[in-house]
Amino acid sequence: MTLVAALVCLVALSGCSALIGDEGTPAPTAEPDGTVTATATPTGSPGTPTTATEDAGATPTTTPTTVPSTPTATRTGETSGTSFDASALEAAHVRSLRDAGSFRTSSSLVIRNETTTRIINGSYVIEAGGPALNSANVTFVTESETSDFPPTTRYTEGETTYERRIEDDRIVYRKGVEPYNVSDPDPVDPRVAYTLGSIATAVVNGSTWNVTGTGTLEGADVTRYEASGDAFDAEGYPNANGTATLVVDETGIVRFVAYRFAATPDGERTEYVYEAGYTDVGATTVEEPEWTAEA
Repeated sequence: MTLVAALVCLVALSGCSALIGDEGTPAPTAEPDGTVTATATPTGSPGTPTTATEDAGATPTTTPTTVPSTPTATRTGETSGTSFDASALEAAHVRSLRDAGSFRTSSSLVIRNETTTRIINGSYVIEAGGPALNSANVTFVTESETSDFPPTTRYTEGETTYERRIEDDRIVYRKGVEPYNVSDPDPVDPRVAYTLGSIATAVVNGSTWNVTGTGTLEGADVTRYEASGDAFDAEGYPNANGTATLVVDETGIVRFVAYRFAATPDGERTEYVYEAGYTDVGATTVEEPEWTAEA
């Protein structure tokens, strides 16, 4: 299954609707490789920014991208009242990804306050014990200007790292070999690809989750959890109010995590929109990009 197709499946299962209809439309009840029983769909599902030039005061335009193993959850009810220990959830997630050996992941984070919008997009292709590929793009939007960090792709195999950056109207290539010096590109750090992220773990710890769907994805049984209203919270983020979704497979891998909420850290109202998906688990080969010959 391609990354795009798998992410569309994850979006459908998780209730994200930007690719499949208006926000608030119930999720489909069928998946390409199984049946999903979807009982609810949150409104305002998170997504990936489609533009990096929005007004700082405007809500970012979004497009979708991607549940710990059920045994790591403490069930207090048939379909509601589920609480997770984020540390245990992430530990099961990381362990199962390592056992699988390979995977693809992509993520998008938007953080916006009254004057500034930060947009961070990234993706990894990981093959345990083998090469790794990483792409990233970061944008800052203020009331007066938009600043883009050069979109960058890095490929690391063994002791060698290749980098491709788009700077203005030109492409810049670099190559480094261990031991890397200050002028070399940093090697891909695969550890980042395994983690859920600090804000996501705050949401996992703070919220109470309802089971709202089950099904299969890439041959694995998955369960969808949602939190909203009084059941939603983000540990350490004052006055947090929003929605969140987890899709966890039978081995403990969080196939999809998404949240959209507002809080008042440091007394300033800030919005957080995030989603990350894991696909092609155990079925990924990292191919060396053709452009490495240019480095």
